[in-house]
Amino acid sequence: MTRREQQQPRRARPYAKLRAAMMERDLLQSDVAIHLRRSTDYVSKCIRGNTSWDMGEAYELMRWMGLPLREVYDYFPPDGYAECEPPVLKVVGG
Repeated sequence: MTRREQQQPRRARPYAKLRAAMMERDLLQSDVAIHLRRSTDYVSKCIRGNTSWDMGEAYELMRWMGLPLREVYDYFPPDGYAECEPPVLKVVGG
């Protein structure tokens, strides 16, 4: 381990749970790109956190990969990192 690696804690990669689900299913970024009719470059930028996922695409990937839609926040957290709690929605007037 280099001195730099010892000094700087390694930060988790964005969309870690999505990446794990893709690996479990032997899916490559190119497979996701074909399914979404997007470029591999676009999918790569999304997975690295350089571009935001479209929520419609997030739900489509959840369905395609057989993941529960109620867990979309776990697979597509804000900014790619699941370090924060999901927002609590309150019903007003109901």
